[in-house]
Amino acid sequence: MKETMATDMVRQSPPLDPATAAVDAYRLILFWPLSFEDVGAAEPDGAWTRVTDRLAYLDASEESAATPGQAVDAYAELVYFHGYVQRALYGEPNDADCPGGLRLFERTDIKTARMRIADPLGARDVTLNVDRLHLYRPSGHSAILVCELSVGPEPCVRHGDSHQPLVMVLADAMTLSDHVRRAYPPFFKLDGSPGLSPLGFQWGDGPLSVPRSREAVATQVRTDRAPPVFDHWLDVLPASMTSRDGTGRRLATGWRQLVDERMPNMTFVSLGEADGVARGLDPADRARLAAVDEYGTSAPYSAAQMERDLRAQTYDRFEHLGTYYFVSGYGFTVLGSGGFFKGLIQTHFRRQYGQMGLMLQIEAAGYLALSNHVSRAVSRPDATSASKATELRRAQEVLLDLTHRYRFTGVSNHVQGRALFTLWRQMLGNDALFHDLKDELDAGTAFLAAEKQERDTRIASRFTVLGAAFGLLGVAGLIKPPTGAALALVAQVGTWRHGFMSAALALGVGVILSLLLEQKGSRTLQGVFCPARWMKLEVWLPTVAAAGAGALFFFGLARIFGP
Repeated sequence: MKETMATDMVRQSPPLDPATAAVDAYRLILFWPLSFEDVGAAEPDGAWTRVTDRLAYLDASEESAATPGQAVDAYAELVYFHGYVQRALYGEPNDADCPGGLRLFERTDIKTARMRIADPLGARDVTLNVDRLHLYRPSGHSAILVCELSVGPEPCVRHGDSHQPLVMVLADAMTLSDHVRRAYPPFFKLDGSPGLSPLGFQWGDGPLSVPRSREAVATQVRTDRAPPVFDHWLDVLPASMTSRDGTGRRLATGWRQLVDERMPNMTFVSLGEADGVARGLDPADRARLAAVDEYGTSAPYSAAQMERDLRAQTYDRFEHLGTYYFVSGYGFTVLGSGGFFKGLIQTHFRRQYGQMGLMLQIEAAGYLALSNHVSRAVSRPDATSASKATELRRAQEVLLDLTHRYRFTGVSNHVQGRALFTLWRQMLGNDALFHDLKDELDAGTAFLAAEKQERDTRIASRFTVLGAAFGLLGVAGLIKPPTGAALALVAQVGTWRHGFMSAALALGVGVILSLLLEQKGSRTLQGVFCPARWMKLEVWLPTVAAAGAGALFFFGLARIFGP
């Protein structure tokens, strides 16, 4: 009976048009994963400051900081997670300077952001609040920039040249989430404008950032072999992470973006005070929200594809109330209406779900950054077996640390939190990233171990020869020298005893020289005698060559100084 009533409620919902559906609360959280070339990259500087209490990460961005309500929200957030997750996210009370832990930096001087977007509804300017700018630095080569933007029921949208702002509608929210998340243009339209990107962006009273021309972007890509990150994202980074070239163009310094142009993001949309409004949304618009696609007037995909995607990406536990959770991995969208949704669910979105997203992004970024670093380190032309082994050993240590600190398959006992985290993790593919990286490191380590074993075998064989050489020296010391006619005969060709000892010494010196060449990893002298096409000759030819040279040297000494 209850199931039938819930189904009837969904079917009887009036149609909802995104172009006219008013939004009374919109919130966008962006996660920008970055990879540092140097694990010891400089600390953020300039307008960025260290946050020592990671549980109070929202205090600086809210007027109600340190109020009882804020403290209660922080408490509810903390106890929502397992103890080991609490330690990873918030640390211990006095571990601000603990090495290897998660470090948090914030920037509080930017309060607003203005951007121009365009879609089938035309071009318009939107002004949003900047609630926080955070930079998380876990151990390893990665970092996560977190940017949170929001707006309430106040008018914030201006169409064309109109000076009269309008209230945001659902279509504005859909296009904002899709365009603002772009770190650089994914493509250019025929008229030369960047596709699916802001046409302009301004932080507070700062300079207006407009996309560069497609010709300039094409030239930069050919020169730098790196994506042309928008200036407004470079402007907000610490000064130590950017520089300028001779033309004044701002460049990324010491880091690279880990994903494509779409920053992973979270979107919260409230559609007014009436309950159940979102139930009337068309499946095509739900598919756009799930995929974080801009507003459109036609179906984005085929009906069969939309059905499959929505089935896989929708957490519909509260669909009968008109509350939807869309989880695509790179996107996490919550849509609903009503006072309870706008209040408590929005707080959960910012705090509990926001921290779940942060943990998943830190984990994924750590895997991608480490894999990128190892690939670059071992593929350098000057990389030797020793340097590769060192890099792989360090990578194993970083992966171990990353696994213990940030790899969680479950973060809470709460039914909804457990289900959402599992779905989110599955859609992100973190397990596949982990196993790919582990297989990569294991394969490299196994190859170097086999190479070391072969080298140790060659060294052991030469030590055997060295032992034989010194054994000959011992035998030579026990033999009595000849007398009479035999002595005269030996004297004609050289001192027999010294010659015998010289040959043994030469053999030993040859082995020692070859061992030194092996240990130093020098291939210069060996390359003279051992071209690769000679295959196994490289095992014994250096020893024979060095032994021959040593024999001539010591036999000459015997001839000169011998009796």
